[in-house]
Amino acid sequence: MIGVGFKLLEWMRNDSLTNQNTFYGPLSGQIMATIKEGCRKAFQIQPQRLMAAMYTCNIQVSSEVLGKFLFFIRLKTE
Repeated sequence: MIGVGFKLLEWMRNDSLTNQNTFYGPLSGQIMATIKEGCRKAFQIQPQRLMAAMYTCNIQVSSEVLGKFLFFIRLKTE
């Protein structure tokens, strides 16, 4: 997921459950992975649209027609 943003509407912290002596516990990495997976699933529930198609193409041309080919590609991408 590249170019996707999430807006956090509300954040609540329960201080009674946290230990004041430790900031990071053994589950900190698991929490981040769980949040990441939750965001991914929330994104996939919504209808997705492809905004700009991207293609990969390898073309080989001789040096005699390279100028004509580049001119043609420039016309097609405008």
